[in-house]
Amino acid sequence: WQGYQTFLSEKENPLSPQVIDSMDRATNKIVDLFGDPRKEGTWKRRGLVIGDVQSGKTATYLGLVNKAADAGYRLIILLAGGTESLRKQTQERVDEGFTGRDSRIMKEDKTIGVGLYKSSQISILANSLTTQPQDFNKAAATSGNQDIDPKYETPIVFVIKKNKTALENVITWYKA
Repeated sequence: WQGYQTFLSEKENPLSPQVIDSMDRATNKIVDLFGDPRKEGTWKRRGLVIGDVQSGKTATYLGLVNKAADAGYRLIILLAGGTESLRKQTQERVDEGFTGRDSRIMKEDKTIGVGLYKSSQISILANSLTTQPQDFNKAAATSGNQDIDPKYETPIVFVIKKNKTALENVITWYKA
């Protein structure tokens, strides 16, 4: 969250301190409802961010994603719009506001957005199993030997189209 907060205040069109403080308070209230990710057993948490056009939805849900990662959540699935162009647009914003890397290039040294403000103690902000050019692909994730270890400290984010098949593919791959 701190890297994202700094990014919001120093980007080309920065948000005002009042807007960032308001977002901080609002996202804290929401994160308090998430539950403890270290809790034993099976439980579910889902969230929905709704708002008018140009109302700050993306900035707010990226604030929530960053705070969820800080709280210990390691698997984050964002359902973007139902079209590939909306999914790509959301992935671009996630690259800038959460992973800190441009997923079109995928070079470790190509930092953008929050990646420019990461702490020296953090080697990587987050991994994404989707990129701007490619939605989640079960075959590619399996052949790439991607695995989600509950003890893995780095959060993993998926930005997938909002459709049943895409979500079922992630669930099937995750359970395998």
